[in-house]
Amino acid sequence: MCGLPYNSASYDDLTTLLNYYNNYPYPVPLAALVMNSYVQHKVVDCGNIDLTGFIADAKASYGDTEVTGFEILKVNLSGTEYTDGFSSFDMSVPGCYNVTYGISYEGKSIEANFTVVAMSNHNSVANGGFESGNLAGWTVLNDKWSYVDGHAAGVISAENYWGEALPYNQAGNYHLDGWAHAFFDEVVTYYEQAPDYSNNADTVPDGGTGEEVTIPWQLLE
Repeated sequence: MCGLPYNSASYDDLTTLLNYYNNYPYPVPLAALVMNSYVQHKVVDCGNIDLTGFIADAKASYGDTEVTGFEILKVNLSGTEYTDGFSSFDMSVPGCYNVTYGISYEGKSIEANFTVVAMSNHNSVANGGFESGNLAGWTVLNDKWSYVDGHAAGVISAENYWGEALPYNQAGNYHLDGWAHAFFDEVVTYYEQAPDYSNNADTVPDGGTGEEVTIPWQLLE
C-alpha cells in the first residue's frame, strides 16, 4: 500500500520456498477413466444374439483401480437405433450392427464401439464390401498393421486420391485402402453362375476428365 515501508522476504523464507518446489512430487498423477481392452468385432449367424456376453472382454481403469460393469448402450443398423433387449437381440436381418457400450465411474464416462456382422449366407465373405466401415469379419495377420481404439484401421470412404483425383471406383461407401500399393473392395468368392469374363477388362470413368478408360485384368485359375 502507498506510504507503507517495503520489507523484502527473509533469507529463511526464500530457502523454505525453494526447498518446497525442489522437493515437490512432480508429476502429480491425475486419475482418468481409460479403456485398457476393447471388444473386438464379431461374426454371427442371423438370429437372437446375447450381446451382453460380448462385453466381458472389455476392461477399463481409473488410476490404479480396475473398473468393471460395462453395459450395452445402443445398437445401430442402417440408421435405426435400438436401446433395449440386448440380452436377446434380434439379428435376423443380415447386416452390420454397430454396438455402443460404455461404463461410468467417479462421475466420468467412457464409450467404445464394435461391429457384429450377422450372416445368413455362408457362401459369401463376411463384410466382403467393407460396408461396416471397418475390418469386421477380417483377421489381420501383419503385426505392423495400424490400430485405432483397439481395432484394425485401413477402411476409408474417400472416392478418389492424389492431385489427379484418380477414382477408387468403390462399390458402396467404403473400401480397404492398402499401404498405396493395392485397394480392395467387393470381395466375392462364390457365384451361382460363372461370371462373364470374356473381355477381361473393366470400363470406368477417369476421375479427372470423366472420360471412360479401360482397365485390363487377368483371371487366375
